[in-house]
Amino acid sequence: MGYGRTAMRAVVVIALFTAGAAQRRAGAEPASAEPAFGPVAPRADARRVPLHWASAGSLALPPRVLSLSDTAPTGARPPLHADGARYAVVPLGAATLGIAVELRAGSERVWLDLDLDGDLGDDDRAWWQRTASGWSRTEHVLVPFVEGAERAYVAIVLRREHDVLTIEHGLCRRGTTELGGRLRDIALLDGDHDARFDGPADVWVVDLDGDGVLDLDHERVVPRRPFRVGDEGWIAASAPASGAFLALERVRPGTTPPPRNRAWQDVPPPPTGVLTTPPDAALDELLAQLRARPSPSVTVRRDLVERIGRVGSDEAFQALDDLAVTDRILTVRWAATRAMGNALYRDAHAADVARMTDISKFGDAARGVAAIEALHAMGWDGREELYRRLLAERGWLMMGAAARHLAYLPSAGARALATDACTSLTLRSTKSKPWHDRLEAYRGVRTIPGGPDPALMVGMAEANHPALLALALRDLRTIGHARTRELARRASRFTSLVWNPVDTPQDLSELAPYTRGFVEGRRDLGAELIRSLGSGDDPESMEGLLLLAEGIPLEHRDALIKQLAARRTRASVEGVMPGLSAHSRARRQIAAAALGRIPGAHVTAALIERLDAERHEPVEVVLYEALRHRRDESAVDALLSRCTDGPLRGYALRAAAACAPREPRVRRVIQDQMRSDDWEQRVRGVLAARDSADPQLALAVAKLLDDPRWSVRVAAVETLRSARQRDAVAPLIARLEREDRLRLQLAIADALFELTGLDLGADAGPWEAWFGENGDTFVVPNPTPIRRRAVESTTAAFFGLPIDSDHVTFVLDRSGSMRSMMDAPSTLSRLHASMDETTGAVDSMPDGAFVNLVLFHMNTQTWKNRLVPLTAKSRKAFRQRARSGLMGPQTDVFRALRTALRDADADTILLLTDGLPNTGDHVEPASLLQAIARLNETSQVAIHCVSIGTDSELLERLAAANAGRYIRR
Repeated sequence: MGYGRTAMRAVVVIALFTAGAAQRRAGAEPASAEPAFGPVAPRADARRVPLHWASAGSLALPPRVLSLSDTAPTGARPPLHADGARYAVVPLGAATLGIAVELRAGSERVWLDLDLDGDLGDDDRAWWQRTASGWSRTEHVLVPFVEGAERAYVAIVLRREHDVLTIEHGLCRRGTTELGGRLRDIALLDGDHDARFDGPADVWVVDLDGDGVLDLDHERVVPRRPFRVGDEGWIAASAPASGAFLALERVRPGTTPPPRNRAWQDVPPPPTGVLTTPPDAALDELLAQLRARPSPSVTVRRDLVERIGRVGSDEAFQALDDLAVTDRILTVRWAATRAMGNALYRDAHAADVARMTDISKFGDAARGVAAIEALHAMGWDGREELYRRLLAERGWLMMGAAARHLAYLPSAGARALATDACTSLTLRSTKSKPWHDRLEAYRGVRTIPGGPDPALMVGMAEANHPALLALALRDLRTIGHARTRELARRASRFTSLVWNPVDTPQDLSELAPYTRGFVEGRRDLGAELIRSLGSGDDPESMEGLLLLAEGIPLEHRDALIKQLAARRTRASVEGVMPGLSAHSRARRQIAAAALGRIPGAHVTAALIERLDAERHEPVEVVLYEALRHRRDESAVDALLSRCTDGPLRGYALRAAAACAPREPRVRRVIQDQMRSDDWEQRVRGVLAARDSADPQLALAVAKLLDDPRWSVRVAAVETLRSARQRDAVAPLIARLEREDRLRLQLAIADALFELTGLDLGADAGPWEAWFGENGDTFVVPNPTPIRRRAVESTTAAFFGLPIDSDHVTFVLDRSGSMRSMMDAPSTLSRLHASMDETTGAVDSMPDGAFVNLVLFHMNTQTWKNRLVPLTAKSRKAFRQRARSGLMGPQTDVFRALRTALRDADADTILLLTDGLPNTGDHVEPASLLQAIARLNETSQVAIHCVSIGTDSELLERLAAANAGRYIRR
């Protein structure tokens, strides 16, 4: 845990020897050579140190490699849209944590069963976070332990390097006790993750050097073996299975093990409790680096401050004091204050401790909190009295810090006082900070052993701030409180009114005190409301879920639809039905999507009835997709009547093909569409043939491989690949020999790979030779969960994304945020990185390839009206244009893509942006996805997306829905 301190972990001497070299007490038998675990009774006069559940913090046992399976755990639903996910199960206390990961390049995703209900189907996807060595993800889970009622939050860290997945987490009990005249931290780590402390894998750690940091490498203690603290010898007796306390026995004089022979050490360590002191010259060098020009980055400055904290001289202390007051960076000032609490200064001068105390009493709040953390790590004897005084004298930030630190003192009275103080702060509100103090205080009370009182949870769930609501509802749901769904329904009503008040006829005057809070944090609240209401099966809960449809973030839409679609009782289904006729278009879309997954003839009839009445095209699209998903033959007549006319006839035809794939009438309409003179109709016919999976239509689709329109050929290749028929191989090989578009060549090669299991590249010669020998005997292999390999036939790349086309439009963000810097180690801004990558990609493309460029912010600037062939002259002009163009405010992604899609000859778009759309016709991600899908229905343009600086679920879905790939840079 370390209490947030940044001081150096000390190098210590731990005198641990074989049991034959020491005795438990004078005249007693030697200790066993192996640790004695289990319920071994300590001596009657042993010191019993109380321990409480806590996060392991900086203490982490060596990571374990997870064994991944291709199948979800027994009884657990797989996550939605988790194609090719792999699964693992990790024991956590009295529960197990289910994990699903998707390791596709450029789309690193992970699902965690954070509610520990054994079901991954109700959990939201989380993004991996990039690290220097790979990817990682950190979450906190409220874990039940063997005591049943006792729970604690446990931090888990998933790391992925290449295809190796590891997990770090610590079930830990912590306490403090006086050893060697100083207050020291103690921790018991549950190495076997069974929430008991009776196994050989458990790890016991004691702050032997008194620096306030538990060093897992140097401060481990073996049960029943003596260890040294200064001149004292101690033995840690076995704790009870619950780990509620640790028994410490003092070894009688004369039996303490002697110091280890220094000849065994490569470098003689300092005496116990004393840190290594660098030479005085080190301070001048560190200060010079801090003052260097240009100024070091924030991270480097903090590191230099920590190193100054290890020098250990009066001059270093004074330098830290100056930095804590004068440094221009706030976080560096905090770090300097914490570094002043290094163990080196703890016993040096009483004035130093007084200085730190003055900072905590009279300094600004931020430095005061840092001083509290420093004094706490120092083990200063007057801590408890100081904390009690700060609870009454200082502002909410200091009061919260004092209360949280008070909770971790060994005194039971101190812990009770801390709980009362945090509860009081949580219920308190001020005019200047009406919500922040309550939120921080509630977060603090959640960390105290035992957690908040249920009555306090209910009080926070009745509050108006979204973050408070989300935390309180999560806690209530975790303990199974009876009022959870009632409070969630109340919150969903206010959430709906504030998110989209235009669509609600209710009186909004009652919302005045709620508006500010809900605008800030609807993302976390929306996820928690879905989980809380999803646990109910009553119409009121269904109504609450439907109320969330307005403005819900994109990443929660699938979870909401999935919760509604999970309804199986007649009453719950009837609770979803009213959503089809709601005034809000968003509710109609969510209800239709959910009903498309619920069985029942009456549901099909309701969807068709709504289709007859619907006048909003995006809702009609969702209704057609719902009917296509249902595959109910009773809908065929209604769908066929819409297949030959209207702007959405393609959607109607695909739905009819899925509902009745062998129906002669449907087959005739599909064939007529594929013979149409209009290329867009031919594309629609091919897509319907793919949905029908009718083998008799395969021959007609194969004939369209020679269609003059490239969009038709792309659709035909994808349809033949998905059909997985042996007869499709010969037409694909024949087309590969004649195809002149790079994208089509690679698509055909990929289709042949999946149909044959062979990787012969994008050259027709090897395929013709193979087919001449094996065409009559080969068998189409069964599909495997292995990701389809990509044909590497191009050297051009854009931010590492292969450009598998020679008809490309680059669509580049020029909004003001592109001036921000790229992630380390790059020293370029996002703007200049995009310029370099774009010009480099075009320089790598061959002469004769066709390109165009669209720059956008709130407006759109196009280089040429249509694609331009690459020549020496056009390359120079392209480079000049890519490095010019005015920047502007806001981001209109829809306008940029609509402009790029107008060029009928471009078969690939490379979109780069660093943010979400915030202006234009389609700002909401769900609306944008639907609009682009509608524009690209027949064009079949591949849209590859690059997100700079942040992960983007919108861009990932945009790419996945448009035959593209997504990467984050």
